[in-house]
Amino acid sequence: MVEESSAPGYAEPKDGVALSVTDSTTTEAPGKATLSNEPLAVEVTKTDALNGAPLPGVQFKVLDETGEALLFTKTAEGVYRVDQDGIALFQTGPDGKAILLAVPAGDYTLVETGNAGFGKVEPVPFTVTKQNTSQTPVAIGVENQPLALEVYKVDKESQVPLAGVPFKLFNGEGEPLCFALGDDGIYRVSAEGDAIFLTDDMGKATLLYVPEGILNQSMRDTEKLIQLFHISDDQARYITNAQAGSGLLRYAGTLIPFVNRFKKDTELYRLITTKPGEG
Repeated sequence: MVEESSAPGYAEPKDGVALSVTDSTTTEAPGKATLSNEPLAVEVTKTDALNGAPLPGVQFKVLDETGEALLFTKTAEGVYRVDQDGIALFQTGPDGKAILLAVPAGDYTLVETGNAGFGKVEPVPFTVTKQNTSQTPVAIGVENQPLALEVYKVDKESQVPLAGVPFKLFNGEGEPLCFALGDDGIYRVSAEGDAIFLTDDMGKATLLYVPEGILNQSMRDTEKLIQLFHISDDQARYITNAQAGSGLLRYAGTLIPFVNRFKKDTELYRLITTKPGEG
């Protein structure tokens, strides 16, 4: 017995099955034949472009040729299977990988939906064929460059760099970000770090993995931002005494106001929050 065509998302079996029918093969004792199909597979690997470290917890979705998102159900850490009753979002596991199973053959686009502290990644087109089983999956590697901020401190009149000056950086909720100082003299966002960072001998402090967005500012700083970026009165209200989840994003020279409100007891909020301890 040979299978003519496999179900969507599965490879065709390599061999048929021999089946014998005798005069004793009745409805009470029918003959049995078992054919097994391997699910088609996609392996997404997410890494830090700076050091090659795997990035867990990064969210993605897969769009088909019509722009519709595939739906997935999580079966294990970092492993997902196509399921019409699932959800569109999936995320990388502790090893920075996400395995997608039973993806029907066809053309798709991988879209990263969120990765706090890293730059934007362009969508990745890919194709799944009947040969892409778990032994030979479609392998997609995606790298992110960390977002960076450089702070310079100089004497106002002489412009001489000032070393050892302490600073704090606050998020939109008025809470300070914490940083860990690396052996390379660069500060990296870390929940286990210190809120204070210092300028080096050149009067500079380099901060990596700083979440995207414009932080809530004091009135004096707000006035400077308004002048620097030509912010209108309507736009200014998004950075003046702004609530958490609102602000301005600057993209391609354009300022875009945003307001995001999510209930904190939802799975979506836990996936997108950048607040330490809430993910």
